[in-house]
Amino acid sequence: MTRNNQATLAGVTSRGVFLRFPSGWIIFLSTERYRGPLSVNLIDGGDVLGGLNPGQPVWIAPREISFPSLTINLSIDQTCVWQAPERSGKVSPIEAVRSSLEYSLKLVLENELDPDFRELVLAFLNDEVSAPVRFEQARQAIKQISKFSKQLDLAALEAAAGTLFGLGSGLTPWGDDLLLGLLLALNRWGDRISADFNPMPINQALVRYAWARTTNLSASLIECAAIGQADERLVAVLDSILTGEPDIRISTLAALGWGSSSGAASLLGMALVLI
Repeated sequence: MTRNNQATLAGVTSRGVFLRFPSGWIIFLSTERYRGPLSVNLIDGGDVLGGLNPGQPVWIAPREISFPSLTINLSIDQTCVWQAPERSGKVSPIEAVRSSLEYSLKLVLENELDPDFRELVLAFLNDEVSAPVRFEQARQAIKQISKFSKQLDLAALEAAAGTLFGLGSGLTPWGDDLLLGLLLALNRWGDRISADFNPMPINQALVRYAWARTTNLSASLIECAAIGQADERLVAVLDSILTGEPDIRISTLAALGWGSSSGAASLLGMALVLI
């Protein structure tokens, strides 16, 4: 095997394990059924992953993934590549879109959240000017993003969004997840904002910032969002917000199950550019 066939175990969770490649890209061996552009869903074999530890080597071959420390191989011979489906349905009137987004964000508030992030969601819903002093920069960035996306001032949008990278804790800080939701909305439904909207400049800027300013996992996910790809739960709730299908409550609750708070932050990112 060559060097390119080796990866490193980057993290272990109750839902699967993260593998980091020499390029910096991250993939997720998932024990869940939900699909995503960086996920390899395990039909079986997930029960043995608990014996793994970060830093251990992993070997990738065309038909299998090998874990030398456990002397086990996982077959990927029948793996199918998943991509977000083509969008369908007619975009709802702006009042309905606004109502769906507000409903989703109120469901977000029913969950346990980082206190600072909760304050930002409340400030956005209520259009308040107050926020924790330590979080003033983030609040200002969020207000600027919401304003500038409507004016299609991409330079200002880029400057404001760039200040959010790395805010929060974990493999994907909530600031990164917010930007992921923002990019997914712009790249999947950007023509709703303007018929001739071109997301390429903001895509290029935020992907470049991501690889320089935050975790490899966040950067990998943000690069996927820049081509309209994300976990199927995020795609479903975004489509639900804009078209009414699938059911908004079901899709929102499913999205909130993506990570501990990643789905919640992604929803706020979508809201910034949709209303």
